[in-house]
Amino acid sequence: SPPNLLSSRFLQALVPDSSFVFVVRHPIAVSCATQKWSATRPHELLAHWARAHRIAMADVSHLRSVMLVRYEDLIAAPDTVLGGVFRFVGLVDHAPGRRTEEGVNADNFAGDRTPWASVNEQYFERWQRRKASPLKRAYLALVEARYERFARAFGYGLRDRAVFAPRDPLVARLLDHARSWEVTFW
Repeated sequence: SPPNLLSSRFLQALVPDSSFVFVVRHPIAVSCATQKWSATRPHELLAHWARAHRIAMADVSHLRSVMLVRYEDLIAAPDTVLGGVFRFVGLVDHAPGRRTEEGVNADNFAGDRTPWASVNEQYFERWQRRKASPLKRAYLALVEARYERFARAFGYGLRDRAVFAPRDPLVARLLDHARSWEVTFW
């Protein structure tokens, strides 16, 4: 959540030997999910996503131990990503063999612990349906153009909804699954 994302330096001051695992998700999915609880417009939601992530990445150089996980990578390869997270925090992965299903979790993970691969699709479809009128299509095209570059820094496309290698070298390093999973800045 943004409050936690923005509190890492404070939390590290409270617990100096802490480690941080930031989970990021496609900005359109985050914006559409957030809009269910607020009357905020899409451009404001994407601006909030960009600002929160910009601040978090600026804070990274002040953190002792930090890891970045893209939600989409977690869903695509839960054993690989969670195994890395467990190693990062010094734990043994006690439950390998996770499977991913297609669809959407109906109970918000309370009773069904299955990762659902197509969970972002409902948000992408909702975003696309908003483009039915010419005025909203023009508005959303401007919003996508405004935040496309920053989203691509994290490996997200707003116009094509793609997930790819991040353009920002720091983000790429924090996401690099081939490394030791611990990035030390001090």
